[in-house]
Amino acid sequence: MLLPIGTVCTLKDSAKKLMITSFMVKKEPNSEKYYDYCGCLYPEGIVNSDEHFVFDKSDIKTIHHLGYFNQEEEEFKENLYTEKEIEYCESKRNAKYYKKRPSY
Repeated sequence: MLLPIGTVCTLKDSAKKLMITSFMVKKEPNSEKYYDYCGCLYPEGIVNSDEHFVFDKSDIKTIHHLGYFNQEEEEFKENLYTEKEIEYCESKRNAKYYKKRPSY
């Protein structure tokens, strides 16, 4: 499963901490690529509206703090992931592009 919003982590190629602010985002509107997470600098937060960082779970080196999570958040993420998988498959019109949800 995806990490909860509010999780603070460091990426493999950086010493600066990021806080996860959303998940399953596109960097570019017309892109087919969804990134697992979008985040902002920690502890600074969102200073400018264009200072968002997108990354995948595989980019994370260290988790410093796990954000708040509950059943409602877990159900939301499961539904979000499923909707994105279906959308991706339909865009390719081919079942071979279907990607199983990764286990975290």
